[in-house]
Amino acid sequence: MFVKIEDGFHRVPVNLETRAIQTKELNEQTQVAEDDEIRNSIDGLGELEKRFRRSLGKQPGLTLRLDIINKCNLRCVMCHFSDEAIFKRPTRQLTAAEFEKLFDQIGASVRQVMLSCGDEPLVSKHRPAILEYLAREHPQVAIEFCTNATLRAPIRNLILQTGVARLLFSIDAVSKPLLESIRAGCRYEQVLGNIMALRDLRRQCGTRKPALHLHFCNDEPEHP
Repeated sequence: MFVKIEDGFHRVPVNLETRAIQTKELNEQTQVAEDDEIRNSIDGLGELEKRFRRSLGKQPGLTLRLDIINKCNLRCVMCHFSDEAIFKRPTRQLTAAEFEKLFDQIGASVRQVMLSCGDEPLVSKHRPAILEYLAREHPQVAIEFCTNATLRAPIRNLILQTGVARLLFSIDAVSKPLLESIRAGCRYEQVLGNIMALRDLRRQCGTRKPALHLHFCNDEPEHP
């Protein structure tokens, strides 16, 4: 394969029969002058990308997963936010304008968007505008995110109004002592109350969205 950096093109051998990390040093020996082989290779990749984009335009199939903020309001024992330095790092969040600029480039090819990877999306102040933009401009896209279920209304109304397709609740345990020992900073009653309030609101509105999924461990004692 060919790699282009500031000093020009380099020919880099790649072993496609292994998944091991391959490290290659780029130096004068790997550097090559641009010629017909390189131009044909680049043209071929460009045509391949065009065909890929045309295919996605006919039937969107991409899943976009990203964090819209680098914060969480809890400090779960197994999470990176239990580290003091990470928990107190400066806030960085994707603004609605930045999200729109990104999504407008690929929206026609996206089937679903997951607004969380390792952070808590509901603490973002730009969350309402992002959800409203997706619902307004890309109603065909299924919106999903994972949350710790500690944040209250009016987010519940917004979730239903914007047609969020699925919510994943990370609660880790079904008993109060274990849940609160794992998810530092939460209250058992608040978490369950928020989940049931959303369930009840969904029922009142006569809709099946969002689908609700709970992630937890079985902390019941084993029977002999």
